[in-house]
Amino acid sequence: MKARNLLLLSSASFIFATAQAEASFVGLSAILYRNDGQGHDIYRVYADFTSPADTVIIAGAFEGHSMDVEILSSFGHPDWMFYNPGGAAQGNTAPSDPALANGTYVTIGIDDPAFGSLTSSSGEYRFDATTLSAGFPNFIANSADFQSTDAFWYTSANIQPGGQLQGAAAWINSGIDTDHRTMLMQLAVPENTHVIGFLSIGYIDGQSGLTVTAIDQNFFGVPSPAALPFLALSALFASRRRRR
Repeated sequence: MKARNLLLLSSASFIFATAQAEASFVGLSAILYRNDGQGHDIYRVYADFTSPADTVIIAGAFEGHSMDVEILSSFGHPDWMFYNPGGAAQGNTAPSDPALANGTYVTIGIDDPAFGSLTSSSGEYRFDATTLSAGFPNFIANSADFQSTDAFWYTSANIQPGGQLQGAAAWINSGIDTDHRTMLMQLAVPENTHVIGFLSIGYIDGQSGLTVTAIDQNFFGVPSPAALPFLALSALFASRRRRR
């Protein structure tokens, strides 16, 4: 199923707005979360909002708009690769195995399936509502660059505007994951390297109830103020990618 069609289905009772993101969406951010002590820096990529009720329902490549995630300036460094110990079988979404917690994965709003919005029939257990598009590749294996024209991920649960469900900015409010942002990815890279990329998101505006798309949103993450000169490169990266 195409990302656009999925957005239409998930927002059947709302107006579908495609032209511009609502004012409540601030942008994407990539934040250094921690170092795993094994030679990897762990970044988390968030969609930032002005309202805790804003709810992400889909992210990735949309029809006509690709996505790209890469380690900045990796050319000439063949040993610089994203780290995903779980592989496609266990590591593409938030892992339940603590041994995989420092790997690379995509998500809608959580870093552990136990915090998901799906529940067992008894209500005793919670599950991750993040669903991957058909043919979703290993994210990310043996590479410093991930590019796709059709990979996306979304929530399989029914989301209502203003609801406190997975993907809502307020679903998790702990540490760097404040009640005004929704986590989209965790990226594990060689320590002291930098992540950069762009993707699109669809979200439900918590104030209006509109389903809104924010297309070709850029992010970058640097580990320290000493790396600020790389910000200039991020601008060049965005310009180069947009012209494709």
